[in-house]
Amino acid sequence: MFKFKQVALVAAVAAAAGSASANPISSAAEIGNAKVITFDAFDGLVIPNASNPVLQVGTEVGEDVVLSSVPYTIVGQRMGTDLGDNGAWTDYIEGFGGSPYVSSAFITNRGEFGFSFANPVSAVGAILNQYQAPGQTNNSLLLIAYDQYGNDLESYRVSIDTPYDSYNAGSFYGFKRASADIYGFGIADGSFVMDSLTFSAPVPEPSSYALLIGGLMLVGQMVRRRVR
Repeated sequence: MFKFKQVALVAAVAAAAGSASANPISSAAEIGNAKVITFDAFDGLVIPNASNPVLQVGTEVGEDVVLSSVPYTIVGQRMGTDLGDNGAWTDYIEGFGGSPYVSSAFITNRGEFGFSFANPVSAVGAILNQYQAPGQTNNSLLLIAYDQYGNDLESYRVSIDTPYDSYNAGSFYGFKRASADIYGFGIADGSFVMDSLTFSAPVPEPSSYALLIGGLMLVGQMVRRRVR
């Protein structure tokens, strides 16, 4: 899990750009029964590429979670990433912590990478930081929660401001909804870094429940036959 130095953070959440029912969260503690993907198993893998147009990242926690990106995103980044006036992220610095993380390397000024969940979740978020050009304080990231059809459920913008001399500083942002209907989590615009993708334990699809119930019924029948 990404260990970041505790520093004074100034983070302004702008008005929701999507649904008026947006429920942004700013702490991983708000996600119950959480699973965390650390990306420690990856080593500077650039996606998309010929072998990996998308990347399965959920194996670490036993879930089907796929990362997709416009060109390019670096998964398991172990080199330093300059964040301008927001400092820098790197794999590890004594006294500042750190571990492999995910960084955008878009070939255009704007881009997006996102995570798709095979089974829906009710809450999701990550530790984030962004590049701030010297003297600039008004650029922002767009966070998006998607439904099963790829439509926006909710979205909002966040501007993150950390000290220029900080290392591995960041802040947690995400979504929490009343029901498990989040199938995708996207981060867009600018240049940014993230780690510790955190989400509530997924809710199996109805078809999975049907298989489970069918299996339990079969077991019950076998037990009754043995009793006879």
